[in-house]
Amino acid sequence: MLLSYLNNEYYIKTVHRSSQLRRRIVLAAWISSFLLFNKIILCEYFLLCSRSSTLFVQDNCQQ
Repeated sequence: MLLSYLNNEYYIKTVHRSSQLRRRIVLAAWISSFLLFNKIILCEYFLLCSRSSTLFVQDNCQQ
């Protein structure tokens, strides 16, 4: 485990700058798309929750 970590650290330090930059760009793009996807899911979830709570209130008021 530690050896593989050290090997990864050594590999990251010895790679070319262009591949490092490419890796950072890919990572940033992946993180931003992941956050956007989470935001869409959260918005849908909150919309459903607010919709269901208003329906619940309306049902209670009608009774």
